[in-house]
Amino acid sequence: MQDSANPGLLPLLLSRQQQEQDSQVRQALHMASARLQLASPDAAQRLSAIHTLADSATRPPSACWPR
Repeated sequence: MQDSANPGLLPLLLSRQQQEQDSQVRQALHMASARLQLASPDAAQRLSAIHTLADSATRPPSACWPR
């Protein structure tokens, strides 16, 4: 996704994330937003994305994707 990242999609993803009722979809949108932020020219956004993705990698899958 980073190779074809379109930073213009970030506001749309963030908006949908705030409106989404389903927790699994909201989490997926959150992760997609973080991946887009990795391509940001802003170092603070990239660092935030790294923390988000690192946090998700250290949690068990059941914590990330409740069933």
